[in-house]
Amino acid sequence: MSDETPDSGTPDPHAEHLPRADFSAHIYTIGMQALIFCGKQPHPETGKYERRLDFARYQIDTLEILRDKTKGNLTEDESKLLETLLHSCHLAYLDESGPKAAT
Repeated sequence: MSDETPDSGTPDPHAEHLPRADFSAHIYTIGMQALIFCGKQPHPETGKYERRLDFARYQIDTLEILRDKTKGNLTEDESKLLETLLHSCHLAYLDESGPKAAT
């Protein structure tokens, strides 16, 4: 992607400089969203802790789909990161959805 305006070839003054998109960054973002919705991390915009287990479950399911669909196509580091994220997210979800969380 370019920071140029589509027609002029000149730099777009409104273009934000984002990090390069890659698989690890993408799955990390999904995992962090799951942890935020489990109430384990503060929401980055509000600083408040939220507990939306339906949203957390959706993000965890998304990570599981990505794991299943990319099996055999990831680097060792990507695979380890994905498994670590899934493990952390599952534990957070179970912690928040268990009996003690309902009281």
